[in-house]
Amino acid sequence: VQNGNPNGRKYIGTNAYSVRIKDFEGDFDENGKIALDIEVDENGRLVSANYQAKGSTLPKSSKQYGLAIDQLRKIQLPKMEGGFKETRVFNFVVK
Repeated sequence: VQNGNPNGRKYIGTNAYSVRIKDFEGDFDENGKIALDIEVDENGRLVSANYQAKGSTLPKSSKQYGLAIDQLRKIQLPKMEGGFKETRVFNFVVK
């Protein structure tokens, strides 16, 4: 549900959307999370993905950051009128 323009100054609503992203297991140096602030256009195309320190336990320089970006590009994102912005958190677990 959207009330107003999410890019506008007086935006009071939200685009209700939730995606469950599984844990990624692999030969990583450490367990951790990478949070990305994403922007998606109304056609479901990824416009931008920016590292978000709040919510991340791993640095942007980690191997997992690149893997999170790659996985985000592979995910089918929904089409929504006006697009949407949200934070996605990828959880990486040492195998």
